[in-house]
Amino acid sequence: MPSLREHCVAVLPSRCTEHTDTADMDTTKPNWWRKLTDCDPISLEPLRRLRVPPFNLVTDEQQRACWFDGKLLANYLISSGSFLHPISRRSLTGDDCSQLDAHLVEHKLGKPGVKHAFDHAEDYKKEQSPENQVLRMQAEANA
Repeated sequence: MPSLREHCVAVLPSRCTEHTDTADMDTTKPNWWRKLTDCDPISLEPLRRLRVPPFNLVTDEQQRACWFDGKLLANYLISSGSFLHPISRRSLTGDDCSQLDAHLVEHKLGKPGVKHAFDHAEDYKKEQSPENQVLRMQAEANA
């Protein structure tokens, strides 16, 4: 029998391209995500093992769900400076970034900074300086 991680690697290509059906799940109940069979698309770890709810970053205009470990997603976006959906490659919006920051704050997952990095994306191309907060955030995310 494959491990959970092996299962995630095997099913990942279909997990975020099809709607994850949470219609029957009461997401207001504690630990609702423990019933998810999805894996985080970045770490390939089962989402049901998270200590806090995953973050839903929809894939497209049709609002198809794609669940992520919120802290890992924020770290990925800030460290890469690429504000594209990791699966669908759609351009993220400022609202997507604000919602992710709110998720980080609500679940005490670290300092919010995704929206700031998004708003200052041009700073990724600039030289390191004391005023360039984005490159400092990027270095912290890569550490």
